[in-house]
Order: sequence, then structure tokens, then C-alpha cells
Amino acid sequence: MVIARARQQDAQDQQLVAYVTLAAEIDASVLHEHLDSRLPDYMVPSAFVVLDALPLTPNGKLDRRALPDPQWQDLAAYVAPRTSLEASLAQCFADVLGLERVSVFDNFFALGGHSLLAVQLMAHIDARLGENISIRVLFNAPSVAELADHLSTAPSNTEFDTIMPIRAHGEGAPLFCIHPVGGLAWSYAGLARSIEGNRPIYALQTPALQQPDYIPANIAEMASDYIARIRGIQPQGPYRLLGWSFGGLVAYEMATKLQTLGETVDQLVLLDSRLPDGRAARDVDECTLIEAAFPNMPEALTIALRGMRDTAERVDALREHRLIPSYISDRHVMTVIEATQRNMQLQGTFAPARFGGDILYFTAMRSEAPGQPRHVDEWRERIEGSLVNVDIDCAHGEMGQPASLAIIGQSLAPLNVFDASTRRYPDQALGVK
Repeated sequence: MVIARARQQDAQDQQLVAYVTLAAEIDASVLHEHLDSRLPDYMVPSAFVVLDALPLTPNGKLDRRALPDPQWQDLAAYVAPRTSLEASLAQCFADVLGLERVSVFDNFFALGGHSLLAVQLMAHIDARLGENISIRVLFNAPSVAELADHLSTAPSNTEFDTIMPIRAHGEGAPLFCIHPVGGLAWSYAGLARSIEGNRPIYALQTPALQQPDYIPANIAEMASDYIARIRGIQPQGPYRLLGWSFGGLVAYEMATKLQTLGETVDQLVLLDSRLPDGRAARDVDECTLIEAAFPNMPEALTIALRGMRDTAERVDALREHRLIPSYISDRHVMTVIEATQRNMQLQGTFAPARFGGDILYFTAMRSEAPGQPRHVDEWRERIEGSLVNVDIDCAHGEMGQPASLAIIGQSLAPLNVFDASTRRYPDQALGVK
């Protein structure tokens, strides 16, 4: 018998754990290899716990509270570091991921790494080796061996490019992921692991990171600019768009504009994106802007920021908590904060046109107000197709966490067989409401 559930690996991370009872003795690595050959990555547990029997309550039901914590460790074949550089990098990987050791061919994201842990890894590497790598480098070189090779060849830093490849090579129409309100696309780091197959995935960041004078007048202008940029990669449809929060509004506007241009939009995915109330955001304090720009901030830091005197002290605190890599200058941090403020203002006055297609929507249930209308329902009257909703047990700022991305990837998988002739998603295959 097998029971699978999400468990905390640390204070901010969840992984899928399998609890197994066996008729005969078998090594957990064999179970992992068996599932890995038959299931997509996001459905393969990160750890296995073999039990003599599953714990039960007095009523004969599974006692989930009595399930023991797993011993987090990699189950793949271990290959030891072959150079001093690989040894140092492997130690950094292990320290950040909380593992005893890491094989040089282990994928950081496959081991449970996500955007926040990626920032911590970059800080560890900087402190240990004096090397300032970017998150884009980690996307393209996610193992110790690949990262060591990258550091040996020392390519240029393109961290702030507007289009960041998460999975640059593959087959089929790419998935373009639009940044949330802060303008950074790091939150999509784990998508390559979570989405089955080898479909290309690109993330879009605010051009303001490279062009300080980039100030779009509205979301419509921003969407037109982003369409021109993604056409540099994919000249014609069908297009697939995804956006989290503010990014969902931009993705929606891009979808309507692409349809106006005669293009097909096969997939529009909104991650807890909420329609505005028509009022521009005014007098938003700096702490609120920082919290919006850097989600998943520890609660203690959120409280501490409000007691600090000025911006410089708050930025220093973000660096101390490794929410900002050392190679990102104070100027870029201010660019993110300023972009957050502008985007909040654009968001408040966004007036969406009708979209002639379907939407796959993900709701962060912990951020829904009890007894109030659900945010997803506001979208139904805006579209001509169907709306499929997937509830996720997370807060709005946790959509980029591995447990949330696993659900998103699982729900996106059936949409890879979208039927453009009927313009319908196979929502019966999703098994969601």
C-alpha cells in the first residue's frame, strides 16, 4: 500500500513524500527508479518512507499526524565531485537543500529547489567561491557539473534580459510566462520540472531592468510590447500564455490582442490573477511594495521592515535574509520597487476586453476571504469559452512553491492535447472544478 502527501522540508518548502508498506523487502531507490520510468517528474515523490504498517486512528482511518518525517536525501545514483570546484559547488547545493550530499549530475530543481532557495544558493556560492552567478545561469546549468563548466568558461551575465529561457529547447509551441507585479520572473524557476514533456518555456521580465526609462502608459501598451518580443521567438501562433497575479492581467491582454491580430491562442493560464476594482493604487507605502515585489518573505522580516528607518536599511535586510543576490545592485532593487508601484497603478485601472477562448485558472485558497465571492467567478463573464478552476491549498504569494507548481504542472499536462478545431480544452481529463 502507498500513501502520498506533501510534507515540509523546511519552513518554506513542501515536497511529495510516499509512505509505503511492502510485502517483500525492497530498496527505496528501486521504487523511485520504477516510478520515474512511468510518471512525469512532478508526480514522482521526493522521498520514500517504508513502514511496517500505516498508522491508524481509533476509528480505523489513516492517522496522518502519526506519519514520520522522511530523511531527505537524493535517490539517484551518486557521482562524487571530480574537481575542487565541483566539490565546493556540491557542498553549496547540499547546504541549501538540507541534504547530506549531492551528486554532480543532480538537478537543483529536481531536488526541490525553487526561486527562494535559488537565491540562497547564489549567496552561498558567492560567499564560498566569490562567483556571482545569476538565476538565469542556474536555469541553464542546474547541476553541479554544468555549473562548474559554466564557471570555467565564464559567459556574460544576462540576468536582466526581458526574455529568460527556462527551457530553451524542445518541441511544440512555447509557453510564455509573464512576470508578476515586481517585474522579476524568478518565480517561474521550477516550471521546467513541474510541466511534463520538453515543451519550451520562456519567462518575461520587465524591460525596465535594462531600460530605466521604460514606463508604459497602461497594460495595453505593455501587452503590445511583449507581443512584439515573443514574436521574435515564435513569429506566429498558436500561442500559449501564463501569468501569475499582475502577470495574468498582462497575459490576458496579450491574448485578446493576439486574437485581434488574427492569431490563435491555444492556452491562457491565470495563476490567482484578480480583476481590479477600477481604482488606481495610491499612497502605497514602501514596505507594501517590497512585500509585493518579493513574495514568500518570512513573517518576521515583514514585521521588521516596518520598523526600519529608510530604504537602504530595508534593502540591507533583504540581502541579509538572502532574498536578493549580492550581484544585484541597489539600483536594480530600486527599479523593482518602482516597477511594482507603477504596475499596481496600471493594475487598478485595467479594463479587460472580451476573450474569445478558454481560461485555466488557479485559485490560492488561503487568500480567499471566507463568505465573499470568489475571484475566479469574476472572469467568467469576460470570456466566450469555458473556465476551468483548480483550487490550490496555498496563499497568493506561494504559487511559485514546489507543491503549488506540481499541481499546476499536473493540470497543464492534459492541455497539451488541446483541440484547436473545436477550441475546447479536455477539462473532463483534469478532474477539477
